[in-house]
Amino acid sequence: MSRSLLRLLCVPALAGIVSALSFSALAAGKVGVERIKLPSLSTVEDYPYTIEVPADWSVRREVPEPGIYLGPPAVDPKQYPEMIFVRWSRVELTNPEATAANIKANDLKNDAWTAPEVTVVDVGTTKGLWVRMDYPAKNDVPARTTLTLKVPIPGASIDIIGASPTEKFPELRAHYEKILRSVLPAPAEEKTAEATKPQG
Repeated sequence: MSRSLLRLLCVPALAGIVSALSFSALAAGKVGVERIKLPSLSTVEDYPYTIEVPADWSVRREVPEPGIYLGPPAVDPKQYPEMIFVRWSRVELTNPEATAANIKANDLKNDAWTAPEVTVVDVGTTKGLWVRMDYPAKNDVPARTTLTLKVPIPGASIDIIGASPTEKFPELRAHYEKILRSVLPAPAEEKTAEATKPQG
């Protein structure tokens, strides 16, 4: 067997092993946590929130993704649903109750997704939105579920997302909730310039 073929066969298997071991360690509480500023696509400006993530995670700015991943530095985000995705959203969150009502109304109008959980929540001194969405299987794409904490910034909002195949979601939900519920507004002295829409 050629060395290149052996590498081709081994890399996906090793990635799966790393994923399983990392999540097992996290679930068992063997990995410490670290509170960091919530990073944006900009390399010079963070969002005005902090979040607790496993201490061995890093900020992953994956091109051409419209956001950033928080997760282990050496795994494929597409193969590691334990990762958290952070993105800018054009939806303002000045009135979370109205936004929640709009999501529920749109849920009744389409069959592309359902939103069984839409709740206004306290995020420190501000209000955010907790949204679970289920996307049915379509063509060759399996069903998937997302759990999102949406928090406001001036003129827009941020989506902090855990996403997995629907069949794995019950196993991963506690992991997502622990990280998403750790989000807090950054202390006043740590807030950076007003977050704006990423360019490009």
